[in-house]
Amino acid sequence: LERAVVIYLDADTIVQADLAELRKQLLASKKTIGFVARESPVKMDKFLNKPKGCSAQLGASWKSLIKLPAYNVGVFAVNLQRWKEQRVVERVEELVTQHNRCGGKLWVGGSQPPLLLAFLNLKQGEPEDYIVFDSAWNYGDLGWRKNIGTSKLKSKKVLHWNGNKKPWNSDGLYRDVWLPHRQGFDSLLKPYSAGDTGSPSPPQQSPEKKKEKSKSKKKSKEPTTTTTLSPEELAARAACPSVELLDEWGDPSAGQKCVMGKTYGCPEAGDGSAGMYAKGGCYGLFSVSGKATVCGHKGKAQSCTPGTMPPAADCGLMVMTTYFTTKKDWQRGKFAKATYSKIQKLYNSTVTNGLTVSVLYDSLPEDFIEKYGSDRFRFVKVDLGEFDKRYGVNDVRYFFFERLVQQNADWKSVFIVDAFDVRSGMNPCPGIQPGKIY
Repeated sequence: LERAVVIYLDADTIVQADLAELRKQLLASKKTIGFVARESPVKMDKFLNKPKGCSAQLGASWKSLIKLPAYNVGVFAVNLQRWKEQRVVERVEELVTQHNRCGGKLWVGGSQPPLLLAFLNLKQGEPEDYIVFDSAWNYGDLGWRKNIGTSKLKSKKVLHWNGNKKPWNSDGLYRDVWLPHRQGFDSLLKPYSAGDTGSPSPPQQSPEKKKEKSKSKKKSKEPTTTTTLSPEELAARAACPSVELLDEWGDPSAGQKCVMGKTYGCPEAGDGSAGMYAKGGCYGLFSVSGKATVCGHKGKAQSCTPGTMPPAADCGLMVMTTYFTTKKDWQRGKFAKATYSKIQKLYNSTVTNGLTVSVLYDSLPEDFIEKYGSDRFRFVKVDLGEFDKRYGVNDVRYFFFERLVQQNADWKSVFIVDAFDVRSGMNPCPGIQPGKIY
């Protein structure tokens, strides 16, 4: 760890200068951490509360603490050697313990206040163990502050879109500054986004272009697929009740390819135990004799036994995610509904890419689990009541993740992803190296 400095950046930042300058300044100061000044100063009184009936054991007086600057920790630098020597982790944990004893009312603002207090909460005469960088290294509030000139933004070293209007959203602010960086990032990933032909996937379109394309599609008079079943299809379903199409995975632009009795069905009428067939470009997820089955891989004619899946990656990799329906999402203020459409993208992409997924859930219908569960897409029931109800969905999951990892010593690598808005673009097995975090 000697001379090791880490620069932390929030995900909604853009770097426009060499961060090595922060490392240089921190090492020269011989301090543990470097915060960034705010252009418009904010005091700690915006974050700290003094709950009645709870006496927090702080080193500094309350009056002095609330007058100190509250730095935004979306950007900061840490000397890891000193962080370890000064036992900063223990100081943060002690502050969090006191916060919990006070019913979680000692501060607001999540994880930012305890990190700041670990360095601001000083006894009289105790020296400061931090330095303050120029505000240009964390030019923030771009997610809500309007009417900032482009030339001013380009002169700053790190731009920070803290606030609701993120630049990747259609209503985001200062998208013209952010978009070139995003396009540059996409170009770096092109070699890893190759399709079956080996050619790179087309570059992503901006939300504006997607909207235009969407509007043009709505105006077009192309025939739409009807959900009304023909007499032939109804007869085929009656003759093959053990095969059910759950999700068609073919190219949407090619129209509906999976038609019961024509492009998929039972090998012999009424004999679902023998499996199913798929042909004529039909490719998708089916239930065959009650087992989740993927058939017609990439549109090729295929006969499939119940439970057939694309070949699995053999590198000891497990993808872990959660599907909680009884705990409200604190960001959206809603409960998640039990519906396949929520996990459709993740299911399709991970299974197709040969990955195995473990979904930790609290309360999903049994028929949902039976219909979509398989050796490749597993559902693992957990009891959220085991832990403090104040933990949000994004926090409590890690207790269960740790337990699941300890129970499966054969797993060599683990990827943690969200369930509802993630699609697997590739199989990462070839690039995974032991002892590295990705």
